[in-house]
Amino acid sequence: MSSSPAPADPMATDGNRGPDVGGSSLHVDRDLCMGSGSCLFQAPATFDLDDEMKVVVLDESDSADAVRAAVESCPSGALRFVARSEPGENS
Repeated sequence: MSSSPAPADPMATDGNRGPDVGGSSLHVDRDLCMGSGSCLFQAPATFDLDDEMKVVVLDESDSADAVRAAVESCPSGALRFVARSEPGENS
């Protein structure tokens, strides 16, 4: 955990949208986050852990490949990509 900037979109840390990557939106489910920090190793400019040891999405962004690696490495499934055209998606 580091003293990092505020999340890019506070709603992104509540299971809504984060940055778009390759035509998909990054979604974060803080209820699923177990604070392992694996996302920090893959994409440290995009993710951090807050005081509750839950993932937050930062203003800065790593490469699309790094963000994809972070999503794939998340052991709890708290990070996922959702196609922007998926039903129920609100902007």
